[in-house]
Amino acid sequence: MKTRKTSFKKIISALLCCSLVMQFGWQLAGIRVNAATTLAVQNTEIGPVITLTADMPDNPVYIVSDVNGYRISCEDDGFEDQVFSEIGMITIEGAVELRIMTDIKTEIEMGEAAAQVYVEPGKTFECDNLYARGGTFYNYGTIKSNVFIAQSLTESDSAFSFINSGTIEAATINLSYAPSGFSSSPNAEYIASSSFTNGSEALAGTVVADRGTVIVNYGGTFTLQVDGAETIVDSYLENKSAYALFDDANVTLDDVPDICVGEAPDFSSLIHTAAGYEGTPYIEYSRSATTGYSTELPTSAGQYYVRAHAPSSGSYLEDYSDAQLFDIKYLDVSEQFSDGNYFTFGNVVDGRYVNGDVKVVPLSDAYQISFMGERFADYAMVSEEDVLVDGHLNEPYIMFKLKDKDSGAETDNLYVTSSMSANFEDLVFDTDEPYFFINDEEPYAVENGDVIMAYNPAITVEDTTLASVTDGENTYTEINGNDDNKLETTIRLTTTPGTS
Repeated sequence: MKTRKTSFKKIISALLCCSLVMQFGWQLAGIRVNAATTLAVQNTEIGPVITLTADMPDNPVYIVSDVNGYRISCEDDGFEDQVFSEIGMITIEGAVELRIMTDIKTEIEMGEAAAQVYVEPGKTFECDNLYARGGTFYNYGTIKSNVFIAQSLTESDSAFSFINSGTIEAATINLSYAPSGFSSSPNAEYIASSSFTNGSEALAGTVVADRGTVIVNYGGTFTLQVDGAETIVDSYLENKSAYALFDDANVTLDDVPDICVGEAPDFSSLIHTAAGYEGTPYIEYSRSATTGYSTELPTSAGQYYVRAHAPSSGSYLEDYSDAQLFDIKYLDVSEQFSDGNYFTFGNVVDGRYVNGDVKVVPLSDAYQISFMGERFADYAMVSEEDVLVDGHLNEPYIMFKLKDKDSGAETDNLYVTSSMSANFEDLVFDTDEPYFFINDEEPYAVENGDVIMAYNPAITVEDTTLASVTDGENTYTEINGNDDNKLETTIRLTTTPGTS
């Protein structure tokens, strides 16, 4: 029995060991064993050729900008970031997911169905060769190339997919006979400067071409834009210039009259366009016949070119009228003011006395005046210092302009002369307040409500341009001294002692 028990225990132990081994094996079979992403580099004539390999990676591979060029990084275990000043080509083997996060120029070759490449939004991938035997290429940014031929992306029977949700820009773009995996989203854009060829299918997205881009269409449908105009192409075309597929705005401009500085005429009535054009044409000005045009009307006198501009609208291409010359001149008022007198003085007493600044008013109500560069107004206030030096007119430096109130037309600078009937040299400017003397004492500043205690006071008022003095009810015009200068008058009051 002892021998049997020992044998039985050995059998049980063996069975338990076998069970544990089987359980361990089953658990091992259920664990996903990752093969980390690897990077290999081979230096060639075209630059470093980088091979990215992974069977079951945990993380994408990123290409980002670096101060020294490009950094390739991945968070998989054992992957070390590497920096390259340039990258000649990237070869993808296995299930690598590559995300292009910077502008870069290189070539890409994709080998297997599990491979994925993303051009991120706002980034530009510039290449001359993109070839894939499998995998998926997602473009959300911009692909630039000299020639982009969809048929050459892969073999006809491959499992490769190319999904364009961004921009493809090339001199020549050919989408005819595109592989079955090629697809375009509605917001995709194809910019072709030399030629564009479409196949027999409807193309989602927009084709943007120059006027001279050659268009070929094998029966498909697509939206074509040129200079902002847009049309639908849905017929068979062969070697047709893009501009010939659009309507012409046929903008013309009638003769533009000369104007004066300050005028702001509306020339829109002189513009004519094709009957079906629904855009809004406008006028442009320039010193040159061919360049530098602006919608801003020049404000300086001179000779300018003017043309009408019809911007693209609907299926109508942008168009320009012939440029023509016109003049912007200064307003000539020599006939209206033939005697050389342009203004008069508005606040002068007795023909020569001015209290403070003199009011300068145009002789005609049809004009406003600007004195020494100030803004135009119905009159200008001018100080003695503005026009006189030691009592004499500061010729020939005193300038003014006139402006027609109705049209806004302005004269060139006109100059004040001593021969004008309104002569600043004849004026007597008084900028000081009157002085008060009581009984010939020192000048006294009289305030309202002041009480003056004096016996038979004599109040003398002195001022350069004094004409009269009023003390409520009485006006005194008696002038002491030289009547012409009107310097002072004296009020003599008779009082009773003890009264005020």
